[in-house]
Amino acid sequence: DTEAPGTLQLISSAKLTAPACAVFSNSTATDGLAAMDASLLTADYSCSAGGAAGAMGNYSTPPVTDCRPVDDPLAARGVPANLSCDHTNFAASGLIRTLNPGVYCGGIRISNSANIVFKPGVYVIKDGELRSDRGGIVGGAGVTFVFTGNGSRLKFDPTTVLAFSAPETGPYAGILFYQDPAAPNLETFEISSKTASILLGTIYLPNGIFKVHAPNKVGDKSAYTVIIARRLDLGSTANLVINANYSSTKVPVPDGVGPNAKLAPARAPDRRRPAHPPGIVRCRPRVRAAKRNDP
Repeated sequence: DTEAPGTLQLISSAKLTAPACAVFSNSTATDGLAAMDASLLTADYSCSAGGAAGAMGNYSTPPVTDCRPVDDPLAARGVPANLSCDHTNFAASGLIRTLNPGVYCGGIRISNSANIVFKPGVYVIKDGELRSDRGGIVGGAGVTFVFTGNGSRLKFDPTTVLAFSAPETGPYAGILFYQDPAAPNLETFEISSKTASILLGTIYLPNGIFKVHAPNKVGDKSAYTVIIARRLDLGSTANLVINANYSSTKVPVPDGVGPNAKLAPARAPDRRRPAHPPGIVRCRPRVRAAKRNDP
């Protein structure tokens, strides 16, 4: 996807609101960064390894082009060693329940106004979806969702109410969603929820499409959010808010992202491209959206 168009794309009336952050795209396509239609990308700084498409009025600041790609800072983390199934094809419908960490083979399906609280820990979604629809209510503090295997992805429909925050300690401290870097390309991780104000932590989807087509603000009550994805797709009237209030939470920022990120010079000296991560949105005391190269 380092040569794909619209790897970081806003369409319709979508917004990316990251006023204290920098946004990066690693795609070298002439429209690798695209703010189309009536969309609005608000950032302190926008940078594309290729070009930028859309009216300049769709950007709060003029995007810089031909930037040096940004390295993938989390590729070495990996997935848990033990992937033996604790649950298979877990489903909850119309009930209130607390879930324990573990390996959920075939995924987790929540529906019919089920109210599910995830206890702190690591939830491995193996060969299936983390899915909520028809009024599901989901939430948890100190949680990480690891996605591995075929068809491992998430989908929260417009009726889902969700609020998640990443762990303060442990091997996945500061990481909310982690996709196995060896996962198949271009699985879709979709949030369409009307109520999704808290996504506190780092969202790492090196081979995934992070699709936000929600009708309202997403992540606006999070202290901070960092996003690294192969592609970022914002549509409808979604407003993805990227905050950078790192000091207001005990959830740490992983090394290599947020205020710990190392930014390359703004403009590349030539067109040579080393291996870099797919799509990334991450904040320094600014926000960053970047894309990663294929190995």
